[in-house]
Amino acid sequence: MTDLDRTLQAQCAEYVSATSKWLKFMGIIMIISLAFMALAGIVMMAAGTWIYSLSSMNNSLHAIPGVHTVMGVMYIILAGIYVFPTVYILRAAKAGKTAVISQDNEQMVVYAKNMKSYWKFCGIVCIIALAAAVLCIIGGIVAGVAIAATM
Repeated sequence: MTDLDRTLQAQCAEYVSATSKWLKFMGIIMIISLAFMALAGIVMMAAGTWIYSLSSMNNSLHAIPGVHTVMGVMYIILAGIYVFPTVYILRAAKAGKTAVISQDNEQMVVYAKNMKSYWKFCGIVCIIALAAAVLCIIGGIVAGVAIAATM
């Protein structure tokens, strides 16, 4: 092994070690976010039932039945989807730390694999979001034209 190889290996180990600490921190933040998303979904569903029962007693409140339930379920589903990147981040953090401490190449592969999976997940989510945005824009234009045609 040349001096250049050792220098590169030491620098990479430093970067992986530093990155692993941040990954662990972000993983913890993501777990907390998951819990809040799931809790918000449950609260929305409960509040929706309560608001709808109030609106049936008071005609001035116009609650649309089921809206809060649908939103609550969507929050819970999104929290469930959010589990995957959280797992990738936490696995990468653990593998990166272990790889640097024990100089284990297999753990470095686990680190790289989980980072790849995390970024692949992020890329897929971005593609889906962009496609949804395009569909919303097209839907908005179609709705605008349809409304204008009726006037």
